[in-house]
Amino acid sequence: MIRREDRPQGFTLVELLVVVAIIGILIALLLPAVQAARESARRTQCLNNLKQMGLAFHSHHDVYGYFPSGGQCCTGAGGRTLINGTTPAGYTTQVWSWCYQILPYMEQTALWSYVTPGTNNNGDGTIISTAIPAYYCPTRLRQKVVNSIAVTDYAGNGGSYGNWGSTTAPVNSLDGVLTPSVAGPPISFADITDGSSNTLLIGELWMYNQWYNCRNLGSDLETCIDNEGWCNGWDNDTICYSGSESNGTYSPVMPQSDLVSGWDCGLIFGSAHANGFMGVLCDGSSRFISYGINPTTWRNLCCRNDGQSITLP
Repeated sequence: MIRREDRPQGFTLVELLVVVAIIGILIALLLPAVQAARESARRTQCLNNLKQMGLAFHSHHDVYGYFPSGGQCCTGAGGRTLINGTTPAGYTTQVWSWCYQILPYMEQTALWSYVTPGTNNNGDGTIISTAIPAYYCPTRLRQKVVNSIAVTDYAGNGGSYGNWGSTTAPVNSLDGVLTPSVAGPPISFADITDGSSNTLLIGELWMYNQWYNCRNLGSDLETCIDNEGWCNGWDNDTICYSGSESNGTYSPVMPQSDLVSGWDCGLIFGSAHANGFMGVLCDGSSRFISYGINPTTWRNLCCRNDGQSITLP
């Protein structure tokens, strides 16, 4: 008779394989839940970014009586307008974007007013190369500074149609919340006759889907990542519309490959989130907007003065 202490110790091969299989199944079940929890946290952070920007717009309005302008068209990365060579010019003549103009209300006054000490340099290079954490969606994971230019994942609402090059158009012909600084006085709450809760203020910027999570820093950066920054004025890197200018579709579009023709990259809203993107309305409320939103509702949401009330799901 074999005594208990003399019996073989440990697992048999079959028992080991069973345990390994069970662990594998548990991991397979757990990983999607972990990923979903992480994405939920990222979506919450993205909504918080938009909330901060919405509050900054309100603070700008409290001080000046207007929202920021959209800056001037095609100014590129440089050319900040200054008064007496040192003081940033006002929003009605500023060539840089709304992202720059709200910096004092995003706890970034030092950056907004930065001038290189002891020189005649106006500090533009330092400003445009500085990544502002709130200007990036954590789901995208893309390069934040490209060729010394800090990019952004968010764009202001230029209106219900794509006429981003119309810098000389009168302000009342543009139906969004952001207008070029050369088009006349910027928009105030009084101009949003549809109501601040019925009008989009800022949303996530659409990009080709291979630009999300892109780390390719090869010679041709434009094939991998948008390389114009948050400082850009009236430009498709900081202003978007309710539809694509090239195909006349008035609805947000899920990111696609750059091999799919018919979409004007940078003119429409979209995101790396599944099923939709984040936005903030003019009343400061942030929300998730589905790609399945009714096209008419979406176009009305991007127009500040079409007389249409809407109901968002």
